[in-house]
Amino acid sequence: MKNKIILWILGIIIIFIIGFSIWFFILKPDITPIGKIFENPRSFTSKFITIKGEVLEKNSLVLVKYFIIADNTGEIRVVTRKALPSIGEKICVRGRIKVFDVGPLQGIVLIEK
Repeated sequence: MKNKIILWILGIIIIFIIGFSIWFFILKPDITPIGKIFENPRSFTSKFITIKGEVLEKNSLVLVKYFIIADNTGEIRVVTRKALPSIGEKICVRGRIKVFDVGPLQGIVLIEK
């Protein structure tokens, strides 16, 4: 009986290690620093990226909901259809970069997936 319990525990540990390894080395998304996006924003358009940071501000306008997220390299606006996160919340966001040119000004936002 004692040997069966030890085998079950070892089996669970092995399954956990294999599952964690698959997540960490294969499924874990690459986090893109926000500052890197602003270095060359057009290289990120039409590609899905993941950013991670703290929510600084949130706004819900008539047709658009967005929030500002910041990491230690910069901050960016994220347009979403989902519920807005809380200010101060640390989150990961996946989406595509959209670059808007208005005369000499350039706007860069992440459209959440």
